[in-house]
Amino acid sequence: MKIRFAILIFVFGLVTAQAQMRRSGTGINALDQQHDMQGAAKPPSPEEQLSKTMAMLTTELSLNGLQEAAIRNVLHDQQRKLTALRTDSRPEAEKQEEAVQITTKSDNDIKALLDPDQLKKYDAFKEQMRSGKKKKKEKKKEKEREISE
Repeated sequence: MKIRFAILIFVFGLVTAQAQMRRSGTGINALDQQHDMQGAAKPPSPEEQLSKTMAMLTTELSLNGLQEAAIRNVLHDQQRKLTALRTDSRPEAEKQEEAVQITTKSDNDIKALLDPDQLKKYDAFKEQMRSGKKKKKEKKKEKEREISE
């Protein structure tokens, strides 16, 4: 009985010490915590990106349940292939060409699932997303120029 009580006290003390080290920023994860405290956001996981994209598409295009499931599968497959392509050892030009093929195939598969009204909305949505990315790239280049000056 005394041994069990001693083990219980030891485990409790260990858990308490570990929690205090994390709280004070002196533990193994101190650098990660400091990085998080500085406001550096971690990029969203692929699942989070897919969920966010699907939420936007479902709202913008008024997708029904079947369309949503099919498009989610197409985008998940695209995401999986592009991730595998990034780790491929082929030259960048080949990888970029294949990435365009993967994206084009996915785009055509999605378009085949949409009715004409949804198709117009989808094209507008894609254009809006492209222009948003271009603006972000332009802002990033401007910041880099300001820093280098």
